[in-house]
Amino acid sequence: MNEIKTTEGGWPSSGGRSERIAGLVSNGKSDAQILEIISAEFPGFDSGVRLASVKNCIKSKRARANKTKDKTQIKRGGKMEFILELLSRKENPVTKNEAVAAYRKKFSDVPDKTAKNTVAWCCSIGLGKAGLKPTWIKEKKTAEKNPMKKENRFDSIVSLAKAGKTEAQITESVTKQFGKPSARTAYIIGREWRSVNKVGKHFKPTAGKNGVAPSKKKSNVPKRKPLVCQHLENMSRELLEQNQEIVREYVSRRQGIYALYRRGKIYYVGLASNLRSRLANHLNDRHQDSWDRFSFYLTIGDSHLHELESLILRIVKPPGNKQKGKFAKSEDLRRRFKRDWYVEMRSKLGDLLGKQLELAPRNRKVAKMDGRKPELSQYPNFPTTLRTRYKGKTFFAFVRKTGLIFFAKRHFTSPSAAGAHVKKGLACNGWKFWEYQRAPGDWVLLDNLRK
Repeated sequence: MNEIKTTEGGWPSSGGRSERIAGLVSNGKSDAQILEIISAEFPGFDSGVRLASVKNCIKSKRARANKTKDKTQIKRGGKMEFILELLSRKENPVTKNEAVAAYRKKFSDVPDKTAKNTVAWCCSIGLGKAGLKPTWIKEKKTAEKNPMKKENRFDSIVSLAKAGKTEAQITESVTKQFGKPSARTAYIIGREWRSVNKVGKHFKPTAGKNGVAPSKKKSNVPKRKPLVCQHLENMSRELLEQNQEIVREYVSRRQGIYALYRRGKIYYVGLASNLRSRLANHLNDRHQDSWDRFSFYLTIGDSHLHELESLILRIVKPPGNKQKGKFAKSEDLRRRFKRDWYVEMRSKLGDLLGKQLELAPRNRKVAKMDGRKPELSQYPNFPTTLRTRYKGKTFFAFVRKTGLIFFAKRHFTSPSAAGAHVKKGLACNGWKFWEYQRAPGDWVLLDNLRK
């Protein structure tokens, strides 16, 4: 027997007693046997506080011994043993769902969720800790087709079209299977039916994933239409004289603008609907000795060529052109500038003299309707004609000298009231509903009048 450590008073030390209790616990002795042995070996520990101390020591040593046990050992008994046996048997192996059903059948008091969790734990961890070889069968997940998926719907449409069904019959079948078709689905139905029946002059085969063509992003910026499509600049006169056939191929039956130069400076600017004849004529007409180089610019269409020629003639003022150039519709702002300049000078003169000078009346009487002053009367240069487009129709309204807006045989004091009459009682912002002609052909929103 090992020597027992004692204190100065002759009592055994706690270290010796504790080591002894730990050894007895590890040997598998029960609590009663340990107390009996400790009382025999350590007199005085069989009653009172010291007995309680021994019992607490036994309890703590046993708890520590339980913690240090091999965790891979699983206590088999009852439910757990039944599940492990099901999952590890070699004959008639079961699946997880069959194990859960057998577990619930034998132990009816176990909830369904607990049974599933227990079987799942045994499959993943329990069999390994118990040292058993798993023999249960893994269930194969069958991927069922989702009838609402796009590819299934598309496959159904294609198969129906190939079966000779009409568009109406395909639509009815798709509605029964997948619900009411969207606008995109209706388009695909028509497209695939035309593809199978070879209907449609401009039909193209399906492209993209699941028969859906990739969408293209639409740009909000409008494409700019070109005016000049071809040009030839600063060429020698000798080239035109010696190679008329080549130049003729370029400009034959083409329209555009041409320019003649003399010593590097522009001499003449012309417009022609047939450049071939105009350039050939300038070799023998009154300008034949006045130019040494030429350029021409071929345009798409001739809708604005006259305006463009007039603009160039007014800016450049070539010495060879007798015509100044006229615009089809353009307002000369000199008269308006003179009037506005007069108003500005009167205002400055009033500031210098310290009083406000009255302007000459323009014979416009300010009318009042229902006690309200017309809103347009406060603007000295208010327009005389208003225009708007609503539901595909164009409406015009006229502004009286008093500022009242005349529309549909009625007078209105504000643009919003006139706009509401156009929209049959619906409220609207008339300043952004109506347009006025700021210049000939230049229609802008009435709201620009207030800026």
